[in-house]
Amino acid sequence: QHAAKVAETLRESISQLQIRIKDQRVSVTISAGVAEYQLDESMDHLIERCDHAMYESKNKGRNRITVY
Repeated sequence: QHAAKVAETLRESISQLQIRIKDQRVSVTISAGVAEYQLDESMDHLIERCDHAMYESKNKGRNRITVY
């Protein structure tokens, strides 16, 4: 739950940035996945679940956090 709050705070902060490239201002957003380690879970499986959550965020419209 704490990691999800941190990810959401980061997402909000990044979405408020205005990056200047030459004469244009560009908005930036992030999509992320968060998963909690399960007892006896391999690191590969944990990363796979995080990756799945990230792609779900992107598929649901981007600029969001998905928790597994």
